[in-house]
Formats: sequence, structure tokens, C-alpha cells
Amino acid sequence: MSNKYIFEIGGAIGLIGSLIFVGIEIRQNTSAVRSSAQQAISEQITELYYTIAPDERLSNLLSRMKSLFLFILVLLLDIIQAGTADKVQIYSVSMGKNIPALVVLPDHYAQSDLHFNTLLL
Repeated sequence: MSNKYIFEIGGAIGLIGSLIFVGIEIRQNTSAVRSSAQQAISEQITELYYTIAPDERLSNLLSRMKSLFLFILVLLLDIIQAGTADKVQIYSVSMGKNIPALVVLPDHYAQSDLHFNTLLL
């Protein structure tokens, strides 16, 4: 074997090693970003609960609303059998920021002549 082939094989091995390294780094970065997002959500939920916890009436109301909301959600999901879901941003003039919202469309929505009401939670 000549030196040319040895250098080419060495370069190919180096390239494959670099690609594997980049793949591992991207996976770790994705994991870190997900963890950070979950931490931010947990902090927001904790802050909400700290706001609600001192008021007993508000705490009881929230507890009942969560139970009712879950019951209605399960009931609607069983009836609707939605086909697609998409996340959108809705701008709130009074709050001055974009609010994330989930849009759920039933199967055959595009082919239907029916118009559906909007439910904002």
C-alpha cells in the first residue's frame, strides 16, 4: 500500500469520527434544552400554586376545575377523535405578548362544509 491510500483511509476514519462526535454533541444539547424547558415550566407552575395556595376558596375552586376539565377533556377526546393537532401563537393586546395555543382539528375537517365553534381555555 502506498502512503496516499494510508492517508485517505486515515482521513476517512477521522471524518467518520468527527461525524459521530457531532452527533453525540447534538444529542446532549437537545437533552439539555429539553431539561431547561421542563425546568422553566415547573417553575411557572410552582409560582402559580404559590399564588393560589394562600387563598383556600381559590384552591378549592382550582381543584374542582381541574377535575371537571379532565373529565370533559376525556369525554370530548372520546367523542371527537381528533385527527390533527397544531401549536400556534395568539397575540394578546391586553397582555402585550404571544400566548401559545393548541389547535385540534377533527378528521375530515378540510372536506367538511360544517363550521365549528372556537373554544378558548
